[in-house]
Amino acid sequence: MKLTAKAMTRLRLHSQLLLAEKAADPVAAAGWMTALQGQDLPGVLYSLGLRTSRPSRMAVRQAFDSGDLVRTWLMRGTLHVCRASDLVWILSLTAGRMAAALAPRLDAAGIAEPDLAAALDVALDRLGSGAAGREELFDAFEAAGQSTGGQRGGYLLNALSIRGQLVQGPFRGERQLFAAAADWLPAPRELERDAALAELASRYFRSHAPATLRDFSWWCQLTLTDCRRAVAALGDALSTVEFAGREYLVPTTAVNSAEPPGNLAAAHLLPGFDEYLLGYADRGLALTAENAGRIVPGNNGVFLPTMLRSGRVVGTWRKSGTGPGVDEVEFSPFGELSANGLRSVRTAARKRRDYLGR
Repeated sequence: MKLTAKAMTRLRLHSQLLLAEKAADPVAAAGWMTALQGQDLPGVLYSLGLRTSRPSRMAVRQAFDSGDLVRTWLMRGTLHVCRASDLVWILSLTAGRMAAALAPRLDAAGIAEPDLAAALDVALDRLGSGAAGREELFDAFEAAGQSTGGQRGGYLLNALSIRGQLVQGPFRGERQLFAAAADWLPAPRELERDAALAELASRYFRSHAPATLRDFSWWCQLTLTDCRRAVAALGDALSTVEFAGREYLVPTTAVNSAEPPGNLAAAHLLPGFDEYLLGYADRGLALTAENAGRIVPGNNGVFLPTMLRSGRVVGTWRKSGTGPGVDEVEFSPFGELSANGLRSVRTAARKRRDYLGR
């Protein structure tokens, strides 16, 4: 089956919970998306809110405070948010490759296995009296003779988190605290490797389709061999569609269903590291090559918040304004906005205001 650009975009917006159908709450949104890139904490909270039927920053924070959501180094050596119940089986697939990538940095920082064992003992002792911030754990490390100078402290936390021993969960003010995974997580779901691979593939294509096998491999940083085996295990649950001479995978139920409802022309204000862009190796469906540099100025790896219209990136935006309870948005469109376009963007800004409760 060949799809038009419009059909591809509508289906991807629908898969990403950015069209008409939304998740009931932040935990359901995280479960649907499986993992959302989360090094920008305010941004990933907003990404979750956007995908719920009643966007609320407070509701997202409460999901972390209750232990239903966690943030940790989960894929690509980068912080992600996932459901607490999904953490163990996802890490069973991704931790090995992340640990191998981190190993040279640990060596350069003089961190050996005895250091990690000592740091874990210190962290668990400190966290036995309650969740703690990064600086509090650094103080505990220093008091025990584990230097945190340079990036050494961050590497200790990174390595222990990759091993599934620490997670970031509850909030204190605007800062997220670390907790001992064994104490904080509910009964984790554990899967055999092949079952975990199939589960990861099924949920990726459910939430990111249409997407390619290469997109999936890039997203989870597993080998193409593993990714092919995962897709093969799903059998007829996935179907192939064609667009611009390239094959994409889509859940068969989506191919056989009616066109997803929703206003394709509606505008969206996305945070900088949202899955709509970061969930793919090839972002060409949403972003033209000529505008890619405007999203990541200087190619420094920091993605600016983006404006979408009809599923395409049409500009960037940033928060402006000061004062308690004030939240103004400044738009930087790539071209002139029509009157309808401007109204649509303003509607998206009001939705963000409602999410913030301002």
